[in-house]
Amino acid sequence: MVWEDAGYRVLPSEGGHGDFAPRDEIEISILEHLERRHGHVSYERLLSGAGIHNIYQALVEELGRAESPAVRAEMDADDPAAVVTRHALAGSDATCSETIDRFIAIYGAEAGNLALRVLATGGVYIAGGIAPRIIDRLRAGGFTRSFGDKGRLAGLCTQIPVHVILNTQVGLLGAAACAARSQSRKG
Repeated sequence: MVWEDAGYRVLPSEGGHGDFAPRDEIEISILEHLERRHGHVSYERLLSGAGIHNIYQALVEELGRAESPAVRAEMDADDPAAVVTRHALAGSDATCSETIDRFIAIYGAEAGNLALRVLATGGVYIAGGIAPRIIDRLRAGGFTRSFGDKGRLAGLCTQIPVHVILNTQVGLLGAAACAARSQSRKG
């Protein structure tokens, strides 16, 4: 959002479909794994519910991380991202924990990239269904480290506040606000 005379204006974007840029050998392996499956690899392939499962699969299939038969059985019966997240948060499976930690690091890195692209000095606001569920892990430091790991501009990134929006109705509320503003301009 950007401030204009009458208030904030929402800028639409499909930025999540921009190219994923790996930052280390593990992320390069994840990229290669996903390229073989999908061709183009966007951040959406990693930073979504399906992305959590994609990261998990890459860690198991590409990097040989251990896969618990119990976790696999749960994934066959339930949403794989929910299973991975549940085990990661409970600390009951090392591969699930590594998956969520990697998800958080990639999320932080891309959020930091966005903050630099638009000089979001007023803050970055994270919405969606995943962040509120893993907020304690987000606060643990991996997100912030990746967000600020920007070389010469790391100092700027450390000054940009990051907030997680907890209201699950924020999209609906935003749409209603835009509709109300549009109606008031017509009237």
